[in-house]
Amino acid sequence: MSWLEGYSLKKTWHTYNSNPSYIEKQIENTLKQNDIRYAREVQLCDYPFRYDFAININDYIFLLEYHGDQHYNRNPDMQTEEQFEKQQMSDKEKVRLAEEHSIELIVIDKKNYDELEHILEDLCMHYCDY
Repeated sequence: MSWLEGYSLKKTWHTYNSNPSYIEKQIENTLKQNDIRYAREVQLCDYPFRYDFAININDYIFLLEYHGDQHYNRNPDMQTEEQFEKQQMSDKEKVRLAEEHSIELIVIDKKNYDELEHILEDLCMHYCDY
């Protein structure tokens, strides 16, 4: 978490430990393989939701979210209508908050998950010193 402490919003970052999903573990492995500094389950300000990852590429901060099907389609076996609506509202608020703080939010879902390596490579090409 030390790299977050130096960030200008240092008083607004909180990180949590939770059990990552299979996809979150895969994303974490990809970040490690690419030597990208990151923190998991990051809460910005005192808002009641968390971003899956905050990543740091050469002191440029990005937020990274993975959206499974439950973010787009209600599964009656997994979510009530109220839970689905709450998920939708939370996703919109995360976008708004990231924009408000001028932090790029990258959303990965099953449609573009295979492109994660390329997305990270593109970020490194623009923000890394090599």
